[in-house]
Amino acid sequence: MLMASGLYAAPVRFAIIGDYGVDNADERAVAGLVLTNLQPELIVTVGDNNYLGGANIDRAVGKYYFSYIGNYAGSYGTGASSNRFFPALGNHDWEDSRGFAAHTDYFTLPGNERYYEFVRGPVHLIILNSDTHEPDGATASSMQAGWLSNRLAASVSPWRIIVAQDPPYSSTSPTARMRWPFREWGASLVVSGHAHHYERMSIEGLTYLVNGSGGASLAAFGPPIGGSLVRYNASHGAMLVAGTETNLVCEFWSIASGGTLIDRITLQSQVQLTIRRQAEMMQLSWPTNGADRLALEAAGILMPAAWQRVQQTPTVSGGSNVVTLTATNRQQFFRLKQ
Repeated sequence: MLMASGLYAAPVRFAIIGDYGVDNADERAVAGLVLTNLQPELIVTVGDNNYLGGANIDRAVGKYYFSYIGNYAGSYGTGASSNRFFPALGNHDWEDSRGFAAHTDYFTLPGNERYYEFVRGPVHLIILNSDTHEPDGATASSMQAGWLSNRLAASVSPWRIIVAQDPPYSSTSPTARMRWPFREWGASLVVSGHAHHYERMSIEGLTYLVNGSGGASLAAFGPPIGGSLVRYNASHGAMLVAGTETNLVCEFWSIASGGTLIDRITLQSQVQLTIRRQAEMMQLSWPTNGADRLALEAAGILMPAAWQRVQQTPTVSGGSNVVTLTATNRQQFFRLKQ
């Protein structure tokens, strides 16, 4: 568990859509819900952006979401001045004569564009490629999984959200090979698609969401798995997520009646690191309850390759662990790490 304080000017709000790229009335209705009702700063997808083949990706995606796409070169309007559309790859995004090339040519994304990460405010989003054709593998022992483990270990963000197409757990079409040790590696939430409906689950203390109802035909549920809490497939919809330092609110909205809230869950941070600066000193404190085995670490940049443990032993005062350090003129970041 890690938390930092005072780093984020405002909450971040983003939509999550999935299994949507079909160019039909349902995709149009979901896009209207997202753009008119939810009005997110960013849009993230859980894959299956394009069911129409590589040559038709603009009709599947840009026709509805061009205003969020950076470096947009399609024919439906003016794109975003900076990219605000972050898709994951799904199996339908690979099914083209050029493989993933139609996807990576169309979008401008971080990293290798197949799996990548970015940070907005207090949220660290990590987009995986769960397709079996991924060159770096899509199992818990793959190169991609090693990259994920390292990025989670380096993260300073209060919320670390994993996004991928194939659901590790689902009452419809679960993908056992995607049951990576997300919780042990430090993830806060896992969101996937592929199953064309909405489902919320709690598995071994971690929340898993399936959100595959962005436009493609809805699917029936299989028998509910253990940990399944909410299941909905009456109509299409999208998620809205809002993150602050201490809370992550996840909502699923249906297109029914022009926009109906179906589910809301609020995740709360368990440990808050508070930083107060006075003159040339700074005081860092965090609760003793449930946090006795956490170590304070420091770095000079937000996402360093390695953190340095603060050697000073905390004192206990008023139910908090307290460390007092000399403040420097350099930028400093702190986190708690088990």
